[in-house]
Amino acid sequence: MSIACPSGPSASGPDEAATLRGKIDLINGLLSQRDLAARVLDDLSAALPDRVWLTEVSYEAAGIRAKGNAPSNTLLADYVSRLGSSSSLAEVSLQSSVQRRIRNREYQEFVIQAQVRGARGEMPSGSEAGTESGDVAALTGRLEELEKVFSPDKDSAGILRQFQQAAGDLGLKITKFVPGNESPREFYSEWPISIEVTGSRQNLKRFFGSISDLPQLWLIKKFSFNSISAQEADSPIRASLTAQTFFLRETPGHH
Repeated sequence: MSIACPSGPSASGPDEAATLRGKIDLINGLLSQRDLAARVLDDLSAALPDRVWLTEVSYEAAGIRAKGNAPSNTLLADYVSRLGSSSSLAEVSLQSSVQRRIRNREYQEFVIQAQVRGARGEMPSGSEAGTESGDVAALTGRLEELEKVFSPDKDSAGILRQFQQAAGDLGLKITKFVPGNESPREFYSEWPISIEVTGSRQNLKRFFGSISDLPQLWLIKKFSFNSISAQEADSPIRASLTAQTFFLRETPGHH
């Protein structure tokens, strides 16, 4: 199955080269998002000062919203400043900081929002396909190589086995695995799977990395997590995510 086959009459020339180049850009755009969720979660965690922790995070293409606790506004301000240097986040803003008291201990409960760089699949400047020559044979070869990241079939049992092994190796427990409906696009189909896991925040980040390292292309389109105990920095979390893979579509009447 290949999207390298033209959708109209076979004709070598500028039009075919442009079509192939467009398909190459499309796949490269998807590949550019492959580890994006893992990088976002890593940046959110790496910037945390001591004694500052996150209790809730939600992520989707529109951006992230993070809630957490800090012992002082000074440390909170340090956290926001550090996030401003993140490679995956942009337009980081502090939405609120409210003083709370529990068991004679005061702390600041905060909310931060940010945009996610590259969440919509923008290609970086000087993209590979944009600098390709117009040689149709070379473009076809490159496209066929890129197509190998697409899943060969909808093997839900095999995917569950892969995800279960990755989660189990990290001490995470999968509590929900629900394949969704396939959605056709121009050259490929999307297939989302809803997953819920429990475990540590650090191992959730590693789980995202394991998903992005799978041979077939998987994108974590959105995720959220909540600490089971918001008052404990090392509290286990409950997380939900939508992981999406892709299939090439056959073009009727063509190989």
